[in-house]
Amino acid sequence: MFEYMPPNEDISSGENHKHIEITFPEDYQFFKGHFPDFALLPGMIQVHLAIQFAKDKFILKGEFLGFKSVKFSSPLIPNEKVVLELEYSPAKKVLNFIYKKNELDFYSKGSILIS
Repeated sequence: MFEYMPPNEDISSGENHKHIEITFPEDYQFFKGHFPDFALLPGMIQVHLAIQFAKDKFILKGEFLGFKSVKFSSPLIPNEKVVLELEYSPAKKVLNFIYKKNELDFYSKGSILIS
């Protein structure tokens, strides 16, 4: 498992989907240095964490091949509580993710191609 996983809790799960509540603490190492006066979680870290959570939660064995799509909508800042929704399609070898603020708004979402 990825060494720097933030505090998290499964809130819903099925064979190919998971909903995980995550709190990114203020001292989470990836907030440091992106912008000196405005801490935010870099988009590539959000993608990397989605893959790592999928590997941990689904026992996903494939590797990242590329993006089918990705969109960053809003900055993810320290002390935010978010829900990461993961859905894996083994037949298509696609991992869909969305970091949700609430039912209507999201921080980022995308589809990742897995080998």
